[in-house]
Amino acid sequence: GMTVALEAMATGRPVVITDSPGMDDYVQDGVTGAVVPSGDDAAVAAAVSRYLDDPALAAEHGRNGRRLVESTFTTARMCADLATILGLR
Repeated sequence: GMTVALEAMATGRPVVITDSPGMDDYVQDGVTGAVVPSGDDAAVAAAVSRYLDDPALAAEHGRNGRRLVESTFTTARMCADLATILGLR
C-alpha cells in the first residue's frame, strides 16, 4: 500500500486509499488524495468518481502529492531516518 501510494503521488496522481494504520502518514485527505473507510466500496467509488468528474481537483491533488513526495519522502531522508532508528546517527 504505502509504496504504491507514494509512487502514484510521485507521478502527480491523486490517490484514493482506505483508512488503514499508517497510511495517513503519507496521504493527506483532501490535499493529496482521498482517504476512505476500509471496506466501504461505495466510498472508494465516490472518491474515484469525484476525481474523474473534476479534473482540476485531480490535478491539484496530484501536484500537491508530488510536492510532498519530493520534499518529504526522498531516498536520502528515508536512509537518514533508518540510520537514526538503528543508532548509526
